[in-house]
Amino acid sequence: MRREENPAEVIDRTSQAIGRANALARHALVDVRARAAHLRELRNYGLHPVGDAQDELEEACTEAGAAVLFLAARSYFLTLDRARLALVRASTEQGMQSAPGG
Repeated sequence: MRREENPAEVIDRTSQAIGRANALARHALVDVRARAAHLRELRNYGLHPVGDAQDELEEACTEAGAAVLFLAARSYFLTLDRARLALVRASTEQGMQSAPGG
């Protein structure tokens, strides 16, 4: 697997970019990173089951657990979108400052 295809690497590099740009408050960045890691863990658990069932992960595979994940996903993706917009804004401002006459 190439580095840019490794989900853990994508999570790390995205978190670093958000942190460097101060695109989110520190607590929001910590929350986004934790949610991303949890979703990755669930994905890996579902796709690559190894060993005994893990109750905390099995719960997410129930109808109620899946509903909770679905409802929580909205705020997660809205937070990611806030970070994306802040990164775009920062990039645009940086580009304007480095442009001739800017």
